[in-house]
Amino acid sequence: MSFNLDKEILFWGRDKVPSREWGGRLPIALIFPEKKKLALSTLGWQAVFRSLIKEDDFVVERFCGQGEDEKDFKSLDNHLPLSSFPIWCFSLNFELDALNILRYLKKHNFSLKAQHRTHFPLLIGGGPLAFLNPFPLLPAFDFMFVGESEKDFVPLLQNLKRAYLQGAQKNDLVELALSWDCVLTKEKKARRVFQSSFFPAYSLFVSNKSAFPDTFLLEINRGCLYGCRFCAAGYIYRPFREISLKTAKEIIKKVQPKKVGLVGTALTDWPYLKEFLYWLAENKIKFSLSSLRIEALDKDFLIFLRKQGIRSITLAVEGISLKIRQSINKKFPEKKFWEVVSNISKLQFNTLKLYFILGFPNEQEDDFKELDFFLNKLNKVRIEAKGKKKKGLDLIQISASILVPKPWTPLQWIGVEDLDILEEKIKKFKKIVKKFSGIRFSGEKPILSHIQAVLARGDEQTFSFIETALNENSWIKAYKKEYTKIKQYLKERDKNTIFPWDNIIQGIDKKYLYKELLFFYKQKETDSCKKGCIECSKCGISKFIGGGK
Repeated sequence: MSFNLDKEILFWGRDKVPSREWGGRLPIALIFPEKKKLALSTLGWQAVFRSLIKEDDFVVERFCGQGEDEKDFKSLDNHLPLSSFPIWCFSLNFELDALNILRYLKKHNFSLKAQHRTHFPLLIGGGPLAFLNPFPLLPAFDFMFVGESEKDFVPLLQNLKRAYLQGAQKNDLVELALSWDCVLTKEKKARRVFQSSFFPAYSLFVSNKSAFPDTFLLEINRGCLYGCRFCAAGYIYRPFREISLKTAKEIIKKVQPKKVGLVGTALTDWPYLKEFLYWLAENKIKFSLSSLRIEALDKDFLIFLRKQGIRSITLAVEGISLKIRQSINKKFPEKKFWEVVSNISKLQFNTLKLYFILGFPNEQEDDFKELDFFLNKLNKVRIEAKGKKKKGLDLIQISASILVPKPWTPLQWIGVEDLDILEEKIKKFKKIVKKFSGIRFSGEKPILSHIQAVLARGDEQTFSFIETALNENSWIKAYKKEYTKIKQYLKERDKNTIFPWDNIIQGIDKKYLYKELLFFYKQKETDSCKKGCIECSKCGISKFIGGGK
């Protein structure tokens, strides 16, 4: 199936979505279990909405919120009550949203486990967590849709619609769904589906209430070629896919937005990035960019960005030392980095944002000494490039998150460091930064990373931990109360461990991931992926692409 722009719903803008008659259609509640500003900036959720609203088979209404008092649980579009919908589709994006999902059920006096709910609504989970590791939340759902919605989600729901209109009960619909490879239940494995012809996700709704105010977001590519060993997106979205320049321009011509935000985990690997941005500038369309790779930031490009009103550059350093960056396969060109920092300051960008990750198992005192040297040089380069000018790069914002070893990455076998060790690392980082007046630091709370790790690496037994969080109305209270039960999910695993997510056919060879883990400990980098997986057999994706439904 190819991308047909003429059949796409390109832009609802601020308009109210038209209502539909319910007769002869399947009513579907599409729920984003987070605040509205995040819903309006999450493209996957909007991509599902656009694919369903194009079909005459469905009545689709959007709901969002954290499941507490969401204006009496009325839809965003036509203020219809959630309780009247027989199908609830949850978008699963963040581990900590597990609590919000149970709040939706509790507020409607439904049993938290699907096995105790014999009547409608039918609960379907989908989104990144559904093909990363959905097992901690699986008991709450009737089934999970595993993979990218562009492929089989609409046909699946069309099948359910026909049965529903003929009077089928909820259990009948579940039985019907079990015939699909992409459907996961407690009793059934699932095969991830993906769309080989790239369907770019984009904003249906542009709002000043979005996390990216008044910005039309456009997905440029999906996946990443670099294979950083901690990053799930680089593995679960294989094969790497990207938009054509022609399609990108056609979408912008039709939408005619005032501002465009480009979205992708590998923006600078899009060969048409600069050409597209120059074209936007010629058409007097503003733009914003997510994190960029250093290699793309030559001086001419930085001059262009500055002239277009870009005042902040974001770069991901991740590892605090060369050793760590080699271990995680970061491919960080340090010489080029200093050149970029110097040019950013000379060109008077206001802010440089740098992202780091702490908690890798081979971090030692020497790595923090190297970090100290790195930040001293960073400050020196910034000031020297500024020269006698009153303004230069006046602020460097550093964020340090804590490593959460994700499924489907080479680090899925490693353990998570104890809280006291992680807290000490945050303090060390903060102490180093404190010496510099032009550098600001923010660090993640280690206990939140522990909670995310439990949810990321858990199985169906983890559901009781989520129930405790619901009863306590607090993740942290639940963590302290259930620690002796959940600490097993923080421990190192051996080579022969059978993970719960092994029940998903993802396409990545587990032996390949373990080999990459060994390279992590050897600080050995591996080559980036090639564009086009058919000719490469290293990770198993080429076989997955060519094999079966």
